[in-house]
Amino acid sequence: MIEFGKHDPIVVVLSGGIDSSVLLYSAIEAGKQVTLFHGYYNKPSSQHELAFAKWASQNFRLPLEVVDLSGITSMQVGYVDPVQIASDEADMKAEELNNENAISGFHTLVSAVAYFTQITGNAAFALGLIAEQEARRPELRIALDLFEQFLQKLNPHSAAPALLSPLLGLAKKDVIKLGAQMNVPLERTWSCSAAVQSSNHCGVCSQCNERKQAFIDSGVPDVTTYSA
Repeated sequence: MIEFGKHDPIVVVLSGGIDSSVLLYSAIEAGKQVTLFHGYYNKPSSQHELAFAKWASQNFRLPLEVVDLSGITSMQVGYVDPVQIASDEADMKAEELNNENAISGFHTLVSAVAYFTQITGNAAFALGLIAEQEARRPELRIALDLFEQFLQKLNPHSAAPALLSPLLGLAKKDVIKLGAQMNVPLERTWSCSAAVQSSNHCGVCSQCNERKQAFIDSGVPDVTTYSA
């Protein structure tokens, strides 16, 4: 079982991808009282991701807060490569990470969910970060600890929420294995950054290729429908 500590209630950041979906199911299995948080960036994948978040909210009867972060996407225009904009930087996905000069916008999501967690009186918020993301950013754990300390110093007269990343020690293939064991509907999750007007993953973008390889490495049958 994935460990969440004694923190309760918690906010789970649900992007609609494999990692955050497995995170949610793990929190439910751990008996946590969960509120869902979904950042909407108005990117090509956004409607697919939001659809999963709404499905999960309805399926588990959990409150869902959808926060419009599309201003971040608008701000990127003119400064960030259009191909890169299509990838959801706040999730630290493949296209953003494969660019050596890329600047992650992940902290914008963390800031938004941290504030939401504080004003709603939740004890912690959980992020679906995994081992590959830490491997590309070796000091990621330190950054997360420093952000938690920042919240504590910024709000000295109130209890600062804990920042949880319980999947950080797991590789993508292991997250998929765990998801299969918990009967997570992996076919509903969304990774593709290219398919806009299709219910299928494109099958050729970097996110789709990463997803395909992770299923192969996991030994779990790939239930994703690809167009190519």
